[in-house]
Amino acid sequence: MNWVSYILAVLVAVLTLIQFRWDYLLKNFFKDGRTNDHKSLRKKLFILALILIVLNTVVSIINSYNKDVQAKADKRELTNQLATITAENLKLREEVSQGFRDISHEFSTNEAIEPAIRLAVLNDALEKNSEQRKELQKSHELSVTEAVDMKTLRAERESELALQENQKRQGAIQQEIDNIQKSKDAEEAARVTEQRAKNQRWADGELVKSERVLAGQILPAFDYTVSELGKMLAEICNETGQKINTDFSGGMPTAYASELVKNGLVVNGTNSIGVGTNKFWTFKISTSVSRLRASPNFPPSFAPPSSGGISIQYVEPYVTINVSSQTTNGDSTLTITPYRSWNFDMGAEPAPTTDRPFYSQISIKLNVPNGLNIDEVQPFENFKAEIDKALHRLIGSQDEQFPIILKPK
Repeated sequence: MNWVSYILAVLVAVLTLIQFRWDYLLKNFFKDGRTNDHKSLRKKLFILALILIVLNTVVSIINSYNKDVQAKADKRELTNQLATITAENLKLREEVSQGFRDISHEFSTNEAIEPAIRLAVLNDALEKNSEQRKELQKSHELSVTEAVDMKTLRAERESELALQENQKRQGAIQQEIDNIQKSKDAEEAARVTEQRAKNQRWADGELVKSERVLAGQILPAFDYTVSELGKMLAEICNETGQKINTDFSGGMPTAYASELVKNGLVVNGTNSIGVGTNKFWTFKISTSVSRLRASPNFPPSFAPPSSGGISIQYVEPYVTINVSSQTTNGDSTLTITPYRSWNFDMGAEPAPTTDRPFYSQISIKLNVPNGLNIDEVQPFENFKAEIDKALHRLIGSQDEQFPIILKPK
């Protein structure tokens, strides 16, 4: 449409010059209004003026149209430029944001830096980011108005983008803080678990020491039972001319050289003593030991002390020794059990010591076919007399069931 406007503009200019020429002639050469030439020229000038008015109107319309077209084209170009700038701005924002997240991640996962320092820096960054968010929210509230112009729209868009970027940064910082804290918690949990295992191994070692202390207090009664039975049966062997038959180590039977004791501890074990090869005069001696458990008396994150520091879960009865023999009416059984003053499980207690007797009482129970049973609880230090009485009745009951033949004098 530009060439049309150019032609019309030239035509208007030419006609305007003709108008000026004719007007000059009308005023200077055809001044007499009565002549035909004057009238004809005036008529031509009138028609030319009308033509110029029409042409000027057309030219104005065409120019307005061209301006509108150009304005729309300029608007489209500006819109495209703004879209390009916005896209590049968003891309740049994303690159900056990603770069920040990468740097934050590298910093937070750098094990060469102490976790406490990393947490302090990230917490400071999180606090500053929160303050910036408050300022951005205030700015965003001010930018949201009813006015719809490019400046306002751009300000509102920039404010929203800044808030989004701030939120992403806050999430990235918080995520890194959480990761460091989780790592610290996991390390602390692993350390506590490892220390707990070490403490339990230490407590188990202390428990063995405590069991040796208990064995030292219990074994005198058990060894007295074994050795006295051995002596009584050895005397019977002399009277019958038979040999004593035993699987105890060494010479005369003793609990200290038996299957009943290992490494200074009373264990589950069995031995036997007999007169010759007569199975009815063979006495089986066995021990039964309950399992004890120890626990440290300090928090799991602490290292063990130099000594003590454990609680032991005792079980009653902890240990017993049984002497049994076969009869026609079942077994004859002698059961000897150390007890504390209370005959029930008292739960966790301090570890025993060599200078404090742990057991204050001893239970002696005898069940024999002839009914001469025993069920006594004596002070621990008085065990010898009661054990002697029980052994005598046990052997006497066996002789009543299976009389032994003595050698002639």
